[in-house]
Amino acid sequence: MRRTFTIDVKCERCHGPLRLIALIKTETIIKRILGAMHLPTQPPQLAAQVHRWRRAVRRRLAQPAVNPGEGVMG
Repeated sequence: MRRTFTIDVKCERCHGPLRLIALIKTETIIKRILGAMHLPTQPPQLAAQVHRWRRAVRRRLAQPAVNPGEGVMG
């Protein structure tokens, strides 16, 4: 991570350097790991709300813009 983001990741307890040993990118693998650790595999409710908000913003941005001369009621 130092090369990519120019940051050093350190242990909170001993302040020693941490190494990145894996990068997990697929949802299925993440859910399997969390399940094996007996942790929730679903995102918290807040994350779901943010996801819906982002989707609504993307949908709104994809709509054609209103011509300034026509106004909203056009």
